[in-house]
Amino acid sequence: MAKLTGQTIADSYDQLLIVDHADGISSSLQAVESADTGGSSSALSISTVAISVAGNATITTADNTDTLTLISTDADAGSGPNLRMYRNSGSPANDDVIGQIDFEGKNNAGSPQDVVYATLKSYINDRVDSSEAGMITAEVMNGSGSLAEAVRMHNVATVFNEGGADRDFRVEGVSAANALFVQGSNGNVGIGIAAPDNLTHIYAGDASQTSNTSFTQLTVENSGHSGIGILSGTNSYGTIYFGDDGSTSAGILQYGHGTNGDSLSFGTAGSIKMTISSSGNLVISTPGGGIDFSANTDDEIGAGSVGAEILDDYEEGTWTAGMSDGSTPMTMDDETGYYTKVGNLVTVSGYLKSSSLNGLTSETIRITGLPFTIADNNAAYSCGTGYGGGFAIPAGQTVSFYGQTGQSYIVLQIWNAATGTAGMTAAQWTADGRVMIGLSYRAA
Repeated sequence: MAKLTGQTIADSYDQLLIVDHADGISSSLQAVESADTGGSSSALSISTVAISVAGNATITTADNTDTLTLISTDADAGSGPNLRMYRNSGSPANDDVIGQIDFEGKNNAGSPQDVVYATLKSYINDRVDSSEAGMITAEVMNGSGSLAEAVRMHNVATVFNEGGADRDFRVEGVSAANALFVQGSNGNVGIGIAAPDNLTHIYAGDASQTSNTSFTQLTVENSGHSGIGILSGTNSYGTIYFGDDGSTSAGILQYGHGTNGDSLSFGTAGSIKMTISSSGNLVISTPGGGIDFSANTDDEIGAGSVGAEILDDYEEGTWTAGMSDGSTPMTMDDETGYYTKVGNLVTVSGYLKSSSLNGLTSETIRITGLPFTIADNNAAYSCGTGYGGGFAIPAGQTVSFYGQTGQSYIVLQIWNAATGTAGMTAAQWTADGRVMIGLSYRAA
């Protein structure tokens, strides 16, 4: 190989070597360092297909044009052009940096200093055959003279702010400067807001109020109406659960769509206790459950005593009355009455009329068929006076009645001003006897 000597040969000739066609270079053109008189090692090699540089290379330009351009004229679907960074190590190890790009400039010190303002690095995460994993990181100057990692991408996650610095994360949308915002100082997440009040703050407008931050993890804010939507499938449930260390569903707020009743249910201690039906009725699901009035502190007057303050029952309907001596019923023309039960207080009413005594003559008679049994104690007695007709009683006598405790019938009485009361008999009730009654009593 011919040897060129001297330091000014390049300055003397604009073109040191011109080859009109690549075929004119049969193998390669080599340039060697001046100290390499034997030409045994190549610092620069140019062949018809590649350029190879052994050692460091610097490309310098004095303007803002592209300093290095890679062009591929390949027309197939494969990649190109390609830039390869290859660490050809004989002993690779996890966490090896296998490539780095530094973005470097000057600062404004009295004697300007070189500063790496940003860096891209690639690492070996796992070098084990068939389990290889890699990672790439981006570091930026942190404002205090040090490079700090901003983001890393590896085989299992993309992590922003791995070092936990006070660095915010912000995503912009169309006309939305804070479409998604993560506050670096405390980890709060804002949607539509750059200063979230608590862990998650969804903001659509200023409500001129700050969320209660003592135990609130979610705030939904708007200057007008605001809300949270839970969308469920047809015939499905939409549910909010309240849990603790003992249960994942201690409290329940649940809406059942379609075939599930179009109803809103409330649950405590892990099960549904109350439901508002689609017709607007309030349904108590637990036997014995009801409305608790214990917050009322002025319950009794004098020597009274409160036994219960739970209103756990309400019912209304009809009852079928009868006239009997306890074994033989009369034939009835009118026998239907109404009843209302509130808690354990039952109120009955009705117009009762017979059409036949059915063989009864002088037996003591009663009204049967009360909808609930009367409580079995003396405090449960109640009575009333009836209005009717078809009675075979002397003038001046009246018909009264009382509910028999422990039973489900009403005892009819005849009041005589001279002799007092006695049980009414079939002889005092004619075939077409009739009476109107109204009675309230305590159910058993």
